[in-house]
Amino acid sequence: MATDLTPTPETDDVLVGVRDGIARIHLNRPKALNALTHDMCAAMLGQLREWDAAEGEQRPRAVVVSGEGEKGLCAGGDIKVLREAATSGEVGPARDFWRTEYELNQLIADYPIPYVPLMHGAVMGGGIGISAHGSHRLVAADAKVAMPETGIGLFPDVGALYLLARAPFELGTHVALTGDRFSGADAVVLGLADAVAPAEFLDPEAVVDRLAGGESADDLVAAAREAGGEPEAPLLSQAAWTAECYEGEAAGAILERLRGHDAEGAQKAAELLESRSPLSVNVTLAGLRAAAGDTLAGVLEQDLERATGMILSGDFAEGVRAVLIDRTNDAAWRHPSIAEVPADDVKAVLAGERLDQED
Repeated sequence: MATDLTPTPETDDVLVGVRDGIARIHLNRPKALNALTHDMCAAMLGQLREWDAAEGEQRPRAVVVSGEGEKGLCAGGDIKVLREAATSGEVGPARDFWRTEYELNQLIADYPIPYVPLMHGAVMGGGIGISAHGSHRLVAADAKVAMPETGIGLFPDVGALYLLARAPFELGTHVALTGDRFSGADAVVLGLADAVAPAEFLDPEAVVDRLAGGESADDLVAAAREAGGEPEAPLLSQAAWTAECYEGEAAGAILERLRGHDAEGAQKAAELLESRSPLSVNVTLAGLRAAAGDTLAGVLEQDLERATGMILSGDFAEGVRAVLIDRTNDAAWRHPSIAEVPADDVKAVLAGERLDQED
């Protein structure tokens, strides 16, 4: 028996339903890899609040979150409104989008009902925001997980810095600064997921069946972990050099240590860093270090200002052009190198301020 899913009032791109006390949220925008729009975030936010406010049998015992299509749960946020803000300088619509998205991220983290995201395929950017803050997170071994924002002139937002700052061996710093992809097993190591699940565990109706049949969300995760075993996490094999190279608060020094290290992975990381927005790399590192002593709410509040500052810096519009529109990967970043980003520019972005046209 399948759950009867219907569109939300806000958008047809989010379908919802409840079967036998188990609720479902299904992202239904497969041609865009289920990338989140403002209306999609608002729809999820409103539905989750409605379920939380329900009483008795109307209150679900768990919420299962899935994405349409084989290509992924969610590949991020829809950048159209963000690019328009970057090119026009009018950041109001972008800030409205982020406020709603970040409010959703916080609600997911605080949600009193078990929240079970099924992380398959592409899980990036905003896709991490709607999954990694959940309470019972199942991920496919071959999931393509990433926070690739430094490559387009942004930074890992949606509260990801809060999670990545707490990852072991500076592995969170590595994936945040480079934007490199990682596996489902790596996501567990990084604290973004709870269990690597075999394919049968990631079928949303099968999950509903198990939960409706009396299995708790805790037992579901334990069963998935047992069935999925402990697949190798490639990032752990790099922990020795990441712990050594990524320490400290100076992005330029990190790059030099990576360049000078004899590990092949360190050399690759150096090449990746050199291709990223120098301003983004510096802003991301500063945000990571601050997030280590902050709450998720505090990080999300700062995300709004950091994101606004990056939009106004010029690097985002240029990064989107080079990576996503022209696909030439020849971005002319605002600063010539990571080491040459003035501290005052980083402070301005962190405060959400517009940088001068000339440094």
